[in-house]
Amino acid sequence: MTTDLWSEGDSTGDTLVPMGLDCQPGIKVCITMTDAIDPGNRSTDLALAPGSTAAGVSIEILNGADPIAFGPDSQAAGTLNQWSAGTSARYVRTAGALVPGSVHARATFTLSYQ
Repeated sequence: MTTDLWSEGDSTGDTLVPMGLDCQPGIKVCITMTDAIDPGNRSTDLALAPGSTAAGVSIEILNGADPIAFGPDSQAAGTLNQWSAGTSARYVRTAGALVPGSVHARATFTLSYQ
């Protein structure tokens, strides 16, 4: 994996993050993802959790090919950085030295049925 992360902004291949929902027809499901370690984070890089030993790397969550920006923990329609279901995740190179090790991160998903 480290061979994919030479420069800041480089990323690895995507890994599917399955999310099963069972909704009635005609219901629009929107999601807001909040960084559980740094709830004020509005970037696309998920903060590393305590216990991580790696450095110079983060995790991005994707909607299709687009990185998702984190938003507030809210189910209101039109919430900042709200999107429709379907995700994958990947590592992304951040600033600083790349240090191999464990990567732990946490996010919460708030679902809104509209």
